[in-house]
Amino acid sequence: MSEDKAARPLAGLTLLESNAAVSPMALRLANSFAGRLFADLGARVIKLEPATGDPVRNAPPTLPASASGAPAASALFEFLNCGKVTLRMPADPGPALQTLLTGKVDGLLAEAGDPALALARKFGIPSLELSGFSAQAHGDAAAVPFSEFTVLAFSGMLDMVGDPAREPLRLGGHQPSYAAGMSGFTALMALLLGREQGLPVDHARVSLVETMLWVNWKAISAAQAQGKAPTRRGVQAEFQVLRCRDG
Repeated sequence: MSEDKAARPLAGLTLLESNAAVSPMALRLANSFAGRLFADLGARVIKLEPATGDPVRNAPPTLPASASGAPAASALFEFLNCGKVTLRMPADPGPALQTLLTGKVDGLLAEAGDPALALARKFGIPSLELSGFSAQAHGDAAAVPFSEFTVLAFSGMLDMVGDPAREPLRLGGHQPSYAAGMSGFTALMALLLGREQGLPVDHARVSLVETMLWVNWKAISAAQAQGKAPTRRGVQAEFQVLRCRDG
């Protein structure tokens, strides 16, 4: 470990970030962003990719090839996984997960439906489970199809941006996934701090829809106060976004 990383606040922690073979892109991004925050703060984050590799590796935009004949790398993948150790899992990940989770692992980050979650609970490892919907809203939240676009619709965020006379506009980039990743990071940090204080090991679940409902708290407050949720207000709600020069 470099001297710089050893001085960071989470140096000495080891976390597994497990990416299931089949998982919605929105959850992959949220999980990877939470892991990136831990890595930035000095934790050793081991990213477990499925046997076929993380699909985000093929996500646009791409960076220029580093060498002649080398495949172009995904800028999104490089951003989300900077500072991590990556491991490609076998087609049957069960035995490998068992071995990894019985080693020195302080916490697990995983997407709903990942078999690593059940093993983490079995071995008493604090774990974060990221899902699209809350378990309370749907008995099998992992089975409900969703995307970042539908998450924005369910949470009301899709009705907050754009001209009221035209179609709604989604938020730019991957704001639902990154907001859920930040919430997941906070939840797992709370579990790790609780364990340090001698509290029983617990597990956290963060859903994208609930996270975006929280981000959209002003709409809920307005609906309670005025009996009607705010909607798209066009230029009345315009943010000043100005083009800036690099540097």
